[in-house]
Parts: sequence; structure tokens; C-alpha cells
Amino acid sequence: MDTTAIFNGIYTANAEARASVRKGRQTIERAMVSGYELHRQNSGQGQYRNVDASIWYLLAEEGSVIDAGDIAEFKKSSSDEWIKFRVAGRKLTGTVVELIAESMYEE
Repeated sequence: MDTTAIFNGIYTANAEARASVRKGRQTIERAMVSGYELHRQNSGQGQYRNVDASIWYLLAEEGSVIDAGDIAEFKKSSSDEWIKFRVAGRKLTGTVVELIAESMYEE
């Protein structure tokens, strides 16, 4: 299974899923996001944005590794807003990296 070709096919066919992801100075322009949901919630620890998303990109586009526990941001192609998230998990399938995003608490 050629995971690069599959990723490229889905990326080309699904404009709504297109996104960018960045960590520090590293930005990966060709990424996809799904399961994206964002809303504010209040808790005993403060207010936070509830982020629920999976983010995919090609391993070849990753300069330094984005790994579980890291803080990163993503932006849907249809938006100018960068959403901060904590990487809850990372999975590599062939040449495609999947990041599982979890919420960041706001002070």
C-alpha cells in the first residue's frame, strides 16, 4: 500500500480537510484535519478550548519530530486562526504521520 499516494489523493479531493500544522518555527503546509470540534468550556482548572481532532501529514515534510506531549498549532485552510493543542498521541502508518490533538487550558 502506497500511503503517500493515498494521502495525496485524499488531500487533492477533499479541500475541506486541508490544514497546516506548526511547532515552533517549523510549519507543515500540507496537512489534513478531521473530527475537528472546538468550543469553550469552564472547569475547576479554568476556561479552555475543547479541541478534538486528528491531524495527518507526510513524514517527509516533518523537519523535527512532533511527538506526544508537545505543544503545536493547526489552522484549517479555510481559516486564518491558529488553534493551539497538546499532542496526545502520534502514530506512523507507512509515510503518513497522525497526531491526536487534545485541549490546552487557558489561564
